[in-house]
Formats: sequence, C-alpha cells, structure tokens
Amino acid sequence: WKGGGASPSCTGTPRNDGAFTCTQDPTSIYVDMGSVADKIGCFEWVSSCTFQMLSVKQIDFDVEWEDCDSLWMAPFWTYSSPWMAPQGRSGEIDLVEACPVPSVKTNLGCYNADVGDNCYDATAWGSGSSSGGPKHLTMTLEGGQLEVNVCWADGTNCKRVAYYRDYINLVYPTSGGRNNPYHLVSDIWNGGPGDGGWSGCNAEQNPSTQCRFAVTNIQFTSNSEAPVFGDFTDVCWSLNSQGDREMVSKQRAKA
Repeated sequence: WKGGGASPSCTGTPRNDGAFTCTQDPTSIYVDMGSVADKIGCFEWVSSCTFQMLSVKQIDFDVEWEDCDSLWMAPFWTYSSPWMAPQGRSGEIDLVEACPVPSVKTNLGCYNADVGDNCYDATAWGSGSSSGGPKHLTMTLEGGQLEVNVCWADGTNCKRVAYYRDYINLVYPTSGGRNNPYHLVSDIWNGGPGDGGWSGCNAEQNPSTQCRFAVTNIQFTSNSEAPVFGDFTDVCWSLNSQGDREMVSKQRAKA
C-alpha cells in the first residue's frame, strides 16, 4: 500500500502516515489514527496491485474497526480509472464505508445508477463506533450480477447487504468492450469539505479521533484457469486465493 494523492472529496493535505502492512499478511492494511499526532488531513492508501473486474469471480476479506464514529472512513473500496460519472455507473464499489456517518454500509451508487430495483445498497450493517469484532465480506460476480454478503468471522450469520444486477454490462469500465483497470483503496477523509460527497456522507472533521481499523486476508478468486494476478514473482501474487495459487502450481508442475 502506498500513499494516494489529492481527492475532490476532501480538501487539505494528502496524508499516508498511520498505516502499515503486517509481514505475516502481505495483503493487509492496518490504520491507527491514535499513532498520528496531527490527525487533520486527507488520508489515503492505494494498493500497487491493479486488476480487471472481468477476471473476478469472488473477492473475500476480513475487516474490523474501533472508535471510528464521527469520521468519514472507507477501510476498503475499489474504483476504475478513468472514473466516469455518475457514481452508480462509474463501477466504484465502496465495500466498507461510513456513509452517511456514523452508519457503516456497502455503497454501489444505486441512488443515481438509474436502474431501479436492479441495484440495492446503503443498508446499514455496522456502526462507526465498533465493528463488534471482525467481519468477513464476500463479493461475488456471477452472470454479470454483483452481490455483497457480510458474515461473522466464523462464516455464520451471513446476510446480503448489496447487489447490482447486470453490473458488468451497465458500468462504464466493463461495458462497451472496455476492460479498464481497477484500484484498491483505503481512506479516512478528515480534512475539509470537498465535493458533494462530503455533505452527502455527513462528514465532519474530527481532530481527536482514535479510529483504528484492519483489512486482512484479501483474496481474489478468478473466473477462469488464469489467476487474477498472474505474476507469481510479484507481491500481488498473494492476493490470489489459495485455490487459484494451487491451481497454478499444479499447472507448472505438469509443464
């Protein structure tokens, strides 16, 4: 994970301090605002690993947070470049986001996707004050339909929190013959008001926040015999699911 740049959603100094990756889990990002003296700014971390959504069958990860109330945080989300408005057709997937603060939701931009009941999101499944222990999220893509489910860490008590029917054929990055790259992002917007997202998400500046969160065990499952991240010598290789990595090992053994 590396520092991001300026964002239209947050005005102020771009920041990337307060975060680290656990050596035992190279996919992870841990953020601790309690370790940061000056907590005002636009904190963003972007993975160096880009991917094509057309190659994805499933994304799994664990997330946990504490003391993140009164703060616009988005521990894990993805967008495609170029980002093309409106949000509901941009391809952006806010898998975990406090929006509007303090409710934690999965946001797909259904409010302006103009697809009616084919898009469902923005139902609160958590609160910024605490995740109440680790949660496991699974995003699936099957037949072009995107679906997000939230479970307890042990895989029980699962519930569907968002879906977007025919996502692949309706959003800009994957429609019209395109296969644009997607980026993985984690952020805390604690600067000043930016675009309409600031007011829309009920954001506020919190100079004393002690917010901390962890996104761990991020795993991508491919929809083909080729893994989503193909170079086994690259750091991004660890983002492939264990099943996909074992499949490639078997293929290489036969070669």
